[in-house]
Amino acid sequence: MSYQCEQPKNESELRAVLALYDVDPSIWKKTCGNLCEELSNGESYLEVDGAGVLSRVVRIANVVITSITGETLRESHQVLPDGTTKNKKNGNLTEKVGQVETALGGIIRGIQEELGSTMGAYVGNIRPNGPEGVEYKPSDSFNGFTCVYKVNRFTADWSGPVEDFSTIDAHDGKRIFWVWK
Repeated sequence: MSYQCEQPKNESELRAVLALYDVDPSIWKKTCGNLCEELSNGESYLEVDGAGVLSRVVRIANVVITSITGETLRESHQVLPDGTTKNKKNGNLTEKVGQVETALGGIIRGIQEELGSTMGAYVGNIRPNGPEGVEYKPSDSFNGFTCVYKVNRFTADWSGPVEDFSTIDAHDGKRIFWVWK
């Protein structure tokens, strides 16, 4: 049985909680400040399992977008505003779900942020694809810290042209490259 622990209100409190559970933030790619911001924005929360292990819990929504010809839209890579390229290994559109947001609301927001209003308008008939799943994975950003992903999967239909394209993320300005597979 897991329980949500009291969420730290600042970076100092976060460091104290991490120390209490032997989590070492010095090996992270991101900072305590990044995690503190994520927690305060409701993008994640901290949870302690029955064995006393502290985890970062993130609710995410994932959508498989399929064309009328049966091809699936995949995120190929991103180019960040500083010019850094991040390969995405042809992943589906995935979005963190906010604390007061439904999974469907999160994926609709993600479609608008990542595909934009023009390409996002081609996405329709969004529907759940099974019950919420739970995945336990090491975090890429917070190395050595277990992350629990509570995943809601959706499928959707694409009514637009089946051509590779790129968009600019409305949230942070990164260029996202999309391909059909």
